[in-house]
Amino acid sequence: AIEVLRVGTIDEPSEQVAEFVTNAVEPGPLAYIVQAIGQWYRDQDDIEAQVAIERTHHGLSTIDTLHLHLGYQNQYVWEYYDVKDPSRRFSQSLGWSTTPRSRPVMVDKLRTALVTLDPITKLPDLITHSPILHDELKDFQTSGALWEAAAARGAHDDCVMALAIANIVAWRLQAGEMEPLEDRRRRQSEQTALLREAAASPVRYDYRNT
Repeated sequence: AIEVLRVGTIDEPSEQVAEFVTNAVEPGPLAYIVQAIGQWYRDQDDIEAQVAIERTHHGLSTIDTLHLHLGYQNQYVWEYYDVKDPSRRFSQSLGWSTTPRSRPVMVDKLRTALVTLDPITKLPDLITHSPILHDELKDFQTSGALWEAAAARGAHDDCVMALAIANIVAWRLQAGEMEPLEDRRRRQSEQTALLREAAASPVRYDYRNT
């Protein structure tokens, strides 16, 4: 499963813009599809899309082909989130590593992005469109902690996990260590609404004597 996200801005939330799902392509050849998608969705500076491949299990084959054979430059470099010194945050490893430590963070960030609505626009922090993804989300269940959520028996969660990785990497691109972009966007919406309300008010204040 490949999920393509447009990173959010101060004016609009993040959004799922494309999805590729297959059970007929091996991990190595999948790198050619990843490259094609990454080259198609270039940014305003004509830089290829950043790719975050789950390195667990067979994902290393995709990363290896994409990096060494196809020369794809813009791959996500694994970060240590609990390192105090910012200069030592990045590892030398390409791709996203889903571990018992990283999984709770990525699942929590995904749920927050999907259920949190902007009070003004009523849009979620992450807009999704795929019916395949929506079906998987309906079957993404847990009877315990949120991070234990997984596909129900007989169902799949490949798209959900791919989206969770894309979402948390996009959040890091938005400078997650600063004020989160979604908070800044909501604050701007609230300020805009207050200005409109003030402009429509018939009351005119005497600012010199008030």
